[in-house]
Amino acid sequence: MTSGMLTAASPRWAPIDRLVFVVLLASFAIPPGLALDTRPSPSDALTAVLAVVYLGPPIGALVASWRWPLAAGRLGVLAGLLVIALSILDVLGAIVGPPPTGMVVFDGWFGLVGAVVVWRCWRLMRG
Repeated sequence: MTSGMLTAASPRWAPIDRLVFVVLLASFAIPPGLALDTRPSPSDALTAVLAVVYLGPPIGALVASWRWPLAAGRLGVLAGLLVIALSILDVLGAIVGPPPTGMVVFDGWFGLVGAVVVWRCWRLMRG
């Protein structure tokens, strides 16, 4: 009976939906790993706040996707919209200052991944 309940709890989340979140979370490590961002880093407090704000929803959505698909979809939409906003704010130089060219390209990638997350989660919530 338990296996039937687990199967029925998340019929709409396909592996590709979870893979999108893995790509999103992995994308957070690209700028420091490839040294794309040459600007001075913000204060440690701001970095911690940004990490909680921008990593919390995608991690929460990924974890919730196995048990609470509707809540995970809502968190996923929030995560994608936050990523898009972060990309736009970074390109405009509102967070740390004007970005170098490598970061502008990465922000485009990051915004695209955020849009895919919003699209996939919106589809899951409506389907």
